[in-house]
This record gives sequence, C-alpha cells and structure tokens, in this order.
Amino acid sequence: VLGRPGWEYHQIGALIAFGAPLMAFTAENGMMFNFVSSDPGTGKTLVQHFINSIYGNSKQTILRKNDTLNARYDRMGVHCNLPICFDELTNLSAADTSELAYSVSEGRAKNRMEASANKERVNNAWWQTLVAVSSNASLADKLTVSKSTADAELHRIMEFPFQKPEELDPDFAQELATILFNNFGHAGDIYIKAIVR
Repeated sequence: VLGRPGWEYHQIGALIAFGAPLMAFTAENGMMFNFVSSDPGTGKTLVQHFINSIYGNSKQTILRKNDTLNARYDRMGVHCNLPICFDELTNLSAADTSELAYSVSEGRAKNRMEASANKERVNNAWWQTLVAVSSNASLADKLTVSKSTADAELHRIMEFPFQKPEELDPDFAQELATILFNNFGHAGDIYIKAIVR
C-alpha cells in the first residue's frame, strides 16, 4: 500500500519506525515530525498506527490529545530508542508545543524536586528517538504567531503536509487499521535483531 504513488509522505512517516532505533548511533537526542492536514481522512493517524505496530500494540502505545505533557515525557523515557507517536496536537498551547519541541531534542524529561524533601528526584526518563505527531494545523505557524522569535523550536520540528491518497476512502482506511491492530510486534523483533548483529 505504501509503495503506491501519492503515498510518499506516508512512506517517510513509516520509515520513522525504523529510523528511531538508529538515533542511538548519532549525536542527536530527538526530532519531532508533524504530519499536518486540515482535511480529515488523510492517513495521519493511520501512519502513526503503522509506526507503533512495528514494535507493539498501537492501540495501547499511541498517545492521544488529552494525555498530559508529563505523561508524554514519561512515555518517551520508557520507549527510550523506540519511536513514539502523539496523535492530535492541534489544541496543544503554543507554550506547551514549545516545551515539547525543546524536550524531544534535549533527550530527557525535566528535573523535579521531591515534594517532601529539599532534594532532586532521580530522573530516569531519557531518550534518543524520533517522535511522530499529527495536527490539523501547522505547529510552526502556532509557534511563530505566539512569539517574536521561534527559530530554536522551528529547527526541532519537521512538518509534512499530508494529502489524501486517491484510494484512501474510510472503508479502506478501516481495513488497513484492522490489519495493524491484529498483527503487530513482528517486524520490530526481526529488525532489532538485524541491527544488533
């Protein structure tokens, strides 16, 4: 399906699944890729399910719009070198979008103090990975409108304008999603073993 003409951005998105573990061999900690389109049914979420299905159950691993920033940081720390997907960041505030962009590229969650003592909590949440997000509007536009200079954040987000492939009607999309929901975790095992070798 992904090899068909018109699915080029979906192909790039899918390759995030295989590129993320290779981040451990680079000097970079992370990069955020935004699949953006104001049109419904373009396959933004479908590609995220593909990415997640390489290593596990996408229904359980994809993060949704109501998940908190702290939950997102925790999940990145758990995934470490595996890809992570945040679906639907359209309603995320400009300040939170900025914070997320910085954090993804910094490779660790924010340090915090313990509530009951004057000492820092142990922070085990670190990563070197690729993060795929989706939104109905440009995150770059959101950042540039909200502050006078957003160059630092803009260097941390790459946006792909998704267009609906001709054959991607709702029935076909549901059929593909069902396949991913019922068949997952196989390719990641083979791929990681090949990388280790």
